Amino acid sequence: MTISMAASGRPVIDEGNLHENPDRAPALRRTDRDRHKRRHTTAPSAQLHRRTSTCSATGPATGRCTMRSRETGADSLAHLIANTLAEARAVSTDLREIIIPILSPVQRTYPQHVARRVAGGRIFDEAFVRDLDALIDDLERHVSNETRVGWQADGNHIRGGYEIISRDAGITRLAPSIGRMREFRDGIMRVLDLAKGFRLAEEIFQP
Repeated sequence: MTISMAASGRPVIDEGNLHENPDRAPALRRTDRDRHKRRHTTAPSAQLHRRTSTCSATGPATGRCTMRSRETGADSLAHLIANTLAEARAVSTDLREIIIPILSPVQRTYPQHVARRVAGGRIFDEAFVRDLDALIDDLERHVSNETRVGWQADGNHIRGGYEIISRDAGITRLAPSIGRMREFRDGIMRVLDLAKGFRLAEEIFQP
């Protein structure tokens, strides 16, 4: 067995003569296995640091960082879109089964317009965000108008009584629907903001 140094400085083991000293062969093989194991079990944080350092060192000129940023941005955008589409299904059900039936016929026109936009998937634009804002405001006013606040006298209470808030069953069901609609609107805004940032980044790093 001979051990020489490669140009990289790493020792090279020639196992052709291992039979000359068989007692040392197992130790050398174990050492080689340990070196291989250490090389392939680097801590994740160190691996991430190496990848980040490589990207920083190469820069956009090589195209590696730009391509990696595109892939990451596209994945994030796709994830946000998928979440927002799932929220759209819940809001569509709320509009059809809860919100529109609660309202009087003259109050249904605008929610029906929003419901058609949601059902058609035409949701990712600023105009639709404004439509949602207007509908949320209308529904919150409707809940407020249909909420009755009373007073229950109670001699054992420190203030002599307490407020009672009463709503009919329909209005009670409406409140959670408004919350889901607000989350839906926020999800659309996140998608639009990320898409805009993605386009700006493409323009900045365009070769």
